[in-house]
Amino acid sequence: MKKILKKILDIIFLPLAVIAVIFVGITILSNFLFTPKLFQKFSNLFPIIFSKKLFIILLLILIFTVGGIFAWQYFGIPEEEVADTGIYVNSQVGYQFEYPKTGLSLEIEETIKNSIQDLVQFATKDTTYGVRTYIGVTHTTIEDWITDPGIAKASSALSNYNKITVGSKSAYQYKAGLVVYVLASGNLYEITAHQGMAPSQNFADPIYNHLLSTFKFIEETMEDKTDNWQTYSWGTLEFKYPSTWTAEKIYYSTPAQQAKGESPENIGIKLFPGKESKENNFIAIGGRQISCDPSEKHTKCYYISSVANFTYTDSNSPEILKVFDKILSTFRFLE
Repeated sequence: MKKILKKILDIIFLPLAVIAVIFVGITILSNFLFTPKLFQKFSNLFPIIFSKKLFIILLLILIFTVGGIFAWQYFGIPEEEVADTGIYVNSQVGYQFEYPKTGLSLEIEETIKNSIQDLVQFATKDTTYGVRTYIGVTHTTIEDWITDPGIAKASSALSNYNKITVGSKSAYQYKAGLVVYVLASGNLYEITAHQGMAPSQNFADPIYNHLLSTFKFIEETMEDKTDNWQTYSWGTLEFKYPSTWTAEKIYYSTPAQQAKGESPENIGIKLFPGKESKENNFIAIGGRQISCDPSEKHTKCYYISSVANFTYTDSNSPEILKVFDKILSTFRFLE
């Protein structure tokens, strides 16, 4: 669409604008810089050029052309429309987006799929678009992940990003290239567009912008699905937890047991995203000397039974708290 309008502007309006500027300029200069007698002479010699009617017409053309260019630049015509789109759905890590079905040099390709990373790519002649998912990260906020200096990324300084929203989640877009980071359900999603090895700097890229605007997390429409969660049994208690999380047993032995060389008892279970627990990003079931007394200052805490006692979390992460409620809803006691 933009190409057609640009061609019309180039062929018709721009030449007319140039002519209008020249003739209006000559008229104004003749009128104000030369003597009235000389201006009258020019008018007699070139009656058509110096006629009031032509002056008004050319002035109107100039005004409309300049106004059209201004509207073009500042009120915008989309760079290019993305037509004939398909929908890619990644059920493993829970997202979907729209992509162009035509004009691709590389069709949708699931490049990496394992328990740690998931990478999906497609490409045009000049640009490769990708969504890389880091599964089960230990960070509870996107800000913590970005500012962690131990992780390779575009930049570890929040000042080098603009905060945006992707799929209803808070995200950060790199200011120097097409790289966006967003955290959801314990996974870190990196949405990029590369030209060669470097991030593209074409911020008007219609394909990338369409990908971002249509990107959404499947969990938003399938919140109650726990079909792909793992089942854990502990004594008479059975529950489910996310497949990207770790379930770690909590052990304890009394000084008397230690003195006798007895093995420690399994007194609880600790659940957390990824492979390593960090700060308060865990959910505990059971444990030693646990209660839901307000003095304990747990974010959420519930009494379960005399077997497992309590389940609680000290996390303030919305994602952890959402998973906490979902895990609790899967609790059942075996006879």
